[in-house]
Parts: sequence; C-alpha cells; structure tokens
Amino acid sequence: MANGTAAPLRTLVAIGSTSAPCAGGTVAVPVTTIFVLPIREPAVLGRLFFNTDTATAPIDNFQVSNIVHNNISYCTGATPASVYQADAIGSPRFGIPVSVNDQLQVEVQNLAAASLSTQVAFSVL
Repeated sequence: MANGTAAPLRTLVAIGSTSAPCAGGTVAVPVTTIFVLPIREPAVLGRLFFNTDTATAPIDNFQVSNIVHNNISYCTGATPASVYQADAIGSPRFGIPVSVNDQLQVEVQNLAAASLSTQVAFSVL
C-alpha cells in the first residue's frame, strides 16, 4: 500500500452456503454435500467455521469428511462438525497460504434425515 499504510483487515476469505440434502426415499444416510469455495484474494487460512440450522437438528448430525485445497487433501477421516463451530475451543488453525483463483472444497456429510441450511467459511490469519 502507498505510504506504508496497511491493507484493511479481513476476517473471512471464503464462504459458502447451501441447503444440505436429506436422505429420503432410497437414498441412504449419510448424504454428502461438497462446498466449493473460490479464493478471490491471497491470504493465509485460519480456521474453518461450520454452522447449521440447529433449531431443526443439532450440529452433531454433521461431519466434515474432507478439506481439499487445489487437489491436496487435508483430512485423514471424518471429523464431527462441532469441532469447527465458532465457539469451539480446539478448532484447528490451518496456516495454509492461498492465492487468487485457488479452490477450496469442504466435504460435509449429513447423518440425519432432515434437510438443513448449512454454511462453511474460512477465517484468515
């Protein structure tokens, strides 16, 4: 920036939202939703935040099964989505640099038989 001024602080670098499909008819639980989050400016990933409509069903009905950045997977197995709640104490910080036009994918499994509104977002360090 000119004259040594700092860039405005950002808190989120990517955010996605959808209604997670429910298991219905002959579709077996779990149902997987993949959030595709394009990166519009360079940053360093902080935390993944996960939120759902908990009035309908608890967040315990969800798990994050994969986190992918440019075809590199950062998960070795499914993690309860509650680990990524905004008030979770042990939520991991990723520290992964991302560039413009990178792509993040967050794979979420809905273990319930209800369709819920869900959101995912990445903070920045």
